[in-house]
Amino acid sequence: MKKKLLVSVLMVVFTISSGLISCNQSKKKHQDLKNKTAKVCETKYDACPVGHLISNLKNGDAEMRKKAVVALAKTKGPQVVGHLIEALNDKDVNVRKVVIWALGSLKAPQGVEPLILALKDKDGHARQKAIDALGMTENPQAVEPLIVILKDNDRQMRQRTATALGMIKDSRAVVPLISALKDKDWQVRRQAAEALEMIRAPRAIEPLIVSLRDNNWHVRKIAVRALGTIKGAQVIKPITSCLKDEDWHVRKQAVDALEEIGIFSVPSLILEFGHFTLSLRVETNIQDIVDHGAFKGEFESFP
Repeated sequence: MKKKLLVSVLMVVFTISSGLISCNQSKKKHQDLKNKTAKVCETKYDACPVGHLISNLKNGDAEMRKKAVVALAKTKGPQVVGHLIEALNDKDVNVRKVVIWALGSLKAPQGVEPLILALKDKDGHARQKAIDALGMTENPQAVEPLIVILKDNDRQMRQRTATALGMIKDSRAVVPLISALKDKDWQVRRQAAEALEMIRAPRAIEPLIVSLRDNNWHVRKIAVRALGTIKGAQVIKPITSCLKDEDWHVRKQAVDALEEIGIFSVPSLILEFGHFTLSLRVETNIQDIVDHGAFKGEFESFP
């Protein structure tokens, strides 16, 4: 009887011991896997599981949170957008700026409204990043809030806003951008001209022609380029007149713009510069056009 009892006790002890050993081995394997994952995430965030990245986003230090945001953005998974939106409330402004960039790069519709709210972030640089990000989304929902910022006291805010509106390419931005061509800051005027070029609004032709007389050559150059991009019969003569601009950057851009327009610019060139020594490049271009029979009526109407 005692023997049987002893055997039973030993079997129970053996079973418990085996269970404990198995449990410890399982815990060890889990910990080893966890350590391996953590080691991979330290060196290659792109190879890190999404769940681990989300954990780092919520519990890691500031540097870990930034790396987690970048890696999550690269996954382009719709499930990460919600976690990134939550991270817009991060206490570290550098983390918030990376989050703003990430939401812009993902172009997720649900990220637009939070980015619009980020335009009121207490940090100026974060607000600038929010403008850039809204431009990246190319979402028309951002147009009205951005138009408001086009009148901000901060020059950089206005400049970035003009660029963002150009990226979105919404016709509602045309009139505000035309007004921005008269901004007191030349960089804002330049970006407004570039944005109008991106939108390709015929309505902007006359205001851009006026900008050809801007006192800053950067603005004049972009205005010339914009007119060449938008095209139209009425742009040829104003662009041609820029071949006499005092700045060579503008003159060169005028040549490029006329090339962009095509053979229809030739009559204007001949009328304007029949007595004028053109650059070798312009003369060569004209001769090429003449050699290909451009003066057989092809330029009678503008496409």
